[in-house]
Amino acid sequence: MHHRDNINLGEINLLSFAAEFPVFYVGNHEKFVSAIKRWIVGSPHTDFTPDDFPDVAREDYWSNQKGNDKIEILIANDSGGNYYGARRIIFEPNIIWTTTIVMHEKDSVGWIGVRIYRESLQPSVNVPAAKRPVILRLLLEEFNGSADGELLVKRDPHRLTNDDIGLAARLMTGNADCYLPVVYISCNFRGGYDIDPNSTASDLAGIAHVVVEPNRAFSSRLQIEANSYNVYGGSIGLYWPDSGTVRSIFKIKDYKIYKELKISIIDNIRNALVNRRPLRNCTWLAVEEIATRQRINALKSSDSDKVQEYIDAFDKDLLLKDERIKEEENEINRLKREISRYQKTANRDGIVFAPGNEQNFFDGEINEIVYDALRGALDTVSPNGRRYHVIQSIIKNNPVTGILSIKREEVKNLLRNYKEMNSGMKRNFDRLGFTLTDEGKHYKAIYSYDNRYTFSIPKTPSDHRGSLNMVSDINKKLF
Repeated sequence: MHHRDNINLGEINLLSFAAEFPVFYVGNHEKFVSAIKRWIVGSPHTDFTPDDFPDVAREDYWSNQKGNDKIEILIANDSGGNYYGARRIIFEPNIIWTTTIVMHEKDSVGWIGVRIYRESLQPSVNVPAAKRPVILRLLLEEFNGSADGELLVKRDPHRLTNDDIGLAARLMTGNADCYLPVVYISCNFRGGYDIDPNSTASDLAGIAHVVVEPNRAFSSRLQIEANSYNVYGGSIGLYWPDSGTVRSIFKIKDYKIYKELKISIIDNIRNALVNRRPLRNCTWLAVEEIATRQRINALKSSDSDKVQEYIDAFDKDLLLKDERIKEEENEINRLKREISRYQKTANRDGIVFAPGNEQNFFDGEINEIVYDALRGALDTVSPNGRRYHVIQSIIKNNPVTGILSIKREEVKNLLRNYKEMNSGMKRNFDRLGFTLTDEGKHYKAIYSYDNRYTFSIPKTPSDHRGSLNMVSDINKKLF
């Protein structure tokens, strides 16, 4: 057993990346060590070679350093399970990077925690954020992801079927027993997606589940089951198991290019994970604590008279307890910041209304309808009364986009000179959110997959007045 250096991880105070996920455990730690060796040897920034790892898997502690790259592997066990840890420290001119990988296994269930810390040696140095480490992919290749509640950890997206309404609702309300966050990709109004599910799932493997909605009709049914917590119309929702609601919503229209949308989602998850309390058994500190207790117990059972070894072991135990106290204090401070953030963003006497079973068919639709109705209500109340003043104040302080009038004009322009249902006309109906089906002498147009809004469109209108009647009928019912 090699001598272990006392490197104080608590001094490395800036956590830059964190991930924890379950894996299938096969009964030995050699796969864990194999993944670590592949990661290190495959790095272009190391002098280590395969020959530098002779019998690592047979030792409870192994350490080696080449140039600015130091590796430690630590193995321990107790009644709480088996612990396998690796720590890599890279010393750059102005920055120290520390990566810890810990696997805890008990009763054939394994969990892996990966954390990256960065420390600037000079206050003026701009410390870059850590990238998603290659070791995540290697670990998933070596072990394969296991069940996290109702979902399996994997590199592919979870594509829902029409029968998965209940599962989707449980994921959104925090009742699917997942630990990893869920990225829910809703179907847009064209029947596609505003972000590529496959590449997103690959980029987030081991960090978050990526769940894909099958179609727009699914979204309408899901709203009832999920208490209107579901994103829809192409939006991407980030759901955390402990919140029971959507934490962040991402829309393609808010970004100049597609790439920015994906980066924003990944950064949002990463920032949240570094502020999430880690699983206790998936930290380097936990492995060191177990290993130190093992050493003390071994000295006791052997009736050792090596006083200095006792002193060293107890000193290490005290140091680790101090580190655990610092960890708990950091968690308290994090929770205080979280409470403060929610207090600052909490609604203070704002007007909030629940849409019930209705959902927006386009961004801001329900708000526009409500404000449009309020504007109409001004003509029905006393101009000097309380209702007038309240309604007037709401309208003044909640400017609308005018999208309803824009939609009305689009319908008018589409059907004003309607003569036949050609391919161009079909594309325009689709762009407005209608689904067309051929019913013989006419087309049935269903708006936003909702059968309550079904219209009959003749293949060849009888006269100009017939087109105007269609415009009036659609605009009155929808816009």
